[in-house]
Amino acid sequence: MIDLRSDTVTRPSPAMRTAMMEAPVGDDVYGEDPTVNQLQDDIAALLDTEAALFTPSGTMANQIALHVLTNPGDEVIVDATSHIYNYETGAAGVLSGIQLHPVSTPNGLLTPNSVEEAIRPEGAVFARSQVVALENTANKAGGRVYSLERIQAVTEVAAQEIGQEGVVAQFAGQCPEPLLLAVVQRQLCLPEELALLHPVHGGIHRGRGRGCND
Repeated sequence: MIDLRSDTVTRPSPAMRTAMMEAPVGDDVYGEDPTVNQLQDDIAALLDTEAALFTPSGTMANQIALHVLTNPGDEVIVDATSHIYNYETGAAGVLSGIQLHPVSTPNGLLTPNSVEEAIRPEGAVFARSQVVALENTANKAGGRVYSLERIQAVTEVAAQEIGQEGVVAQFAGQCPEPLLLAVVQRQLCLPEELALLHPVHGGIHRGRGRGCND
């Protein structure tokens, strides 16, 4: 029987166990772990970004991004089925003092119109709309992919309605290698998509036979 509930119920193969056992290691706090350093350098080169950061879980990566992009009292617009809204134990409020604004969509993908309607007006009693979080691929939507055209349109709405400080960021749910699969499905090069998104979280763990989440 093949258990498809989650990648986290799989077990490492003998080759994976050997690779982990024989990998060169060091103190990551001091930046001395050669395996982690190489992974981060490779991902930064792949994505054509200044740097990359390895985190042991997708939730940690998402929450770091939210914390960096917001201030307490800000609001993040998300699809109602998104991972950061449903499966991260309310961490956005606990860790960053922000609230999530879930938007119901027919297919799990935010649209420019739905984002525009969700943006709060200015006023002393309102949270400040600051981030639009795109989950790509969209896990609870069956792995649907945002088209580059839709990402561009959402980015334009955010810039127009929120201002240049408005951020459109890409987060990962729990689908296989979400960022890379989305790009391959649309036959794009990574920098073409990443130019619109700040920051980007991509998992490298799915289907790898290991319980670690990222």
